[in-house]
Amino acid sequence: MFTRCPHCQTTYRVHPEQLSSANGLVRCGQCDGVFQSLDHLFEIERPSYPTTTPEEPETERTEGDSQSIPETTETTETTKTTETTETTEYDSAPQSAEIIQEPQEPQEPQEPQEPQEPQEPQEPQEPQEPQEPQEPQE
Repeated sequence: MFTRCPHCQTTYRVHPEQLSSANGLVRCGQCDGVFQSLDHLFEIERPSYPTTTPEEPETERTEGDSQSIPETTETTETTKTTETTETTEYDSAPQSAEIIQEPQEPQEPQEPQEPQEPQEPQEPQEPQEPQEPQEPQE
């Protein structure tokens, strides 16, 4: 048994015991709209499939069948084909560069700092909507 949100057309599978709670009122998880699920119930009919597969009739081969197939002849011409490929920046491996760094002198250890006073807890922030990745501009 299924019900469909009349606001956004999202479909949900429901069971009779779910419909009895809250007298059939439900909130859509997609659009947050509240609707009467009992008014929007429907069933999906499943197609019936045959239990056995039909067998294909066997055809007998006769001598006349082999004569109706044209014979191929070899040709001495050869065809030269050239494959063109396009490379992108993702196809080529990056060039490695030799990086030589000068040895650095060790730094003097820093003195430990005094612990700071605890700060007031901040109010939780609303989660932000994930942003769509932007395509790189050339």
